[in-house]
Amino acid sequence: MGFTKLFLFFFFFVSNPSQSYAAENVSVTLYYETLCPYCADFIVNHLANIFQNGLISIVNLRMVPWGNAWLNSDGSFAYQHGTDECLINTIEACTITIYPNVNRHFTFIHCVERLTLQNKHSK
Repeated sequence: MGFTKLFLFFFFFVSNPSQSYAAENVSVTLYYETLCPYCADFIVNHLANIFQNGLISIVNLRMVPWGNAWLNSDGSFAYQHGTDECLINTIEACTITIYPNVNRHFTFIHCVERLTLQNKHSK
């Protein structure tokens, strides 16, 4: 899947509404699916770079674990990547709430998404 199509899975909202020339951080919100190999690849191999090169100091990063789910006729939910997707979305969302510092919760999310790329998320 090409980089252009990758954006079908990600929704970035970059905003800097101020007309002033004062230095302001750039706000970025990333909606992503746990267990999605394309999302995991982006987080592990691309987004991690802003932490490694120091750009995170000028970015207000908000991560939103988001699942592709639908409601079945019996009232249960089905997830694109199976029931583990729901569980891991919940774990990552709780991690973000418990550790609001982006450096702390990103470390955990990066680890989980790396395991997803290695097909080891359930271990």
